[in-house]
Amino acid sequence: MKIIIDSEWVFHSYVPVTFIVFRSVYSFWIKYRLLLTNHFSSLFELLEKLNIDSKQTELFLSVEEEFFQSFVYGDSNERLKFSRFSKKKINFYQFDEILKSNKFNSRIYSRDGLIIKSAEGFADSNFNEIIFNFDHVSEDLICIGPVDQQAYVQIESITIYSDDLLCDQVSYNSGNNFKDIQYSNNLIFIENSGNEFSFLAFNNEPKLFIDISKLLKSRKTNITLVLKLKVDLNLTQYYRQAFIGKLNEEEIIKRKIFDKDSEITKLKQEMLNLKDIQSEYKNEISLLSSQLKNMTDEIKVLGEKISNYKIEIDDHISVNKDYKEQINELTNNLQEILNSTSWKITAPLRGIKKIIGK
Repeated sequence: MKIIIDSEWVFHSYVPVTFIVFRSVYSFWIKYRLLLTNHFSSLFELLEKLNIDSKQTELFLSVEEEFFQSFVYGDSNERLKFSRFSKKKINFYQFDEILKSNKFNSRIYSRDGLIIKSAEGFADSNFNEIIFNFDHVSEDLICIGPVDQQAYVQIESITIYSDDLLCDQVSYNSGNNFKDIQYSNNLIFIENSGNEFSFLAFNNEPKLFIDISKLLKSRKTNITLVLKLKVDLNLTQYYRQAFIGKLNEEEIIKRKIFDKDSEITKLKQEMLNLKDIQSEYKNEISLLSSQLKNMTDEIKVLGEKISNYKIEIDDHISVNKDYKEQINELTNNLQEILNSTSWKITAPLRGIKKIIGK
């Protein structure tokens, strides 16, 4: 029996057992890689022995490196600065007060990470507006930290305007699909969540970056930023939704790959069928070509025979013409004899001869 215990980090949310197994084996692989490579060519091969296929491994590596490590070490992944992990000691009553609190802070940061403005918000089931006012802005990009702790955040709109009537208003909402909003990699963007820009924040500093260059016709312009959002500090159901959503996405991709493979197999079979038909057509064409050649040869022979018959006919016609001329000549000669005086005078003699002959 194998028992794996991992209790360094605790989440009040659903975490798949397979992911716990993966993290333990992954940590073991990192620590003893030199020894393990004598038996396994890669981490993928090792995990396959535990019935975790390569697709799941890629998904778990993505969750581990992009979200969990960011949660542990922050955006910069400065893993050597262990002072960041020192825990503040509090007593039970202070802890009870923290659990009951629904407060969070929204902040505006400068490019170098300094807090310019901060406002307090309350987790609620309704959307609330947090308003920031700036006397002047020296940068084209505003960095917004909607929450300073783990939370599920839904942003209905971000509106930025100035007191200069000649400047354009900048607005991000469902109407323009929150176009061009950029965000840090320590949040999970939730797709298909309605008309809001929704995400899960797994550490204290998720950031949104807003371009305000359209408002900066004058650096002395006073700017107002209105952030309308709804925050839920209980991540249990949302973490499950996000994690299972990724697994479902993986299943969808697998299904698409399977469908594509099936389609390719079908097309290959159709191609083979077409090749068979093509082969049959080629054989039929070859047979017809052979028959055509034979018929052409027969036609050539018949043509030669017809040519010979024509020559014979011409010869017969010439001979017949000669015979006709001879007959005409003999007929004329006979007629001359019959019409001659001597023939007429000797007619009685010929009559007596016939009588005597009888």
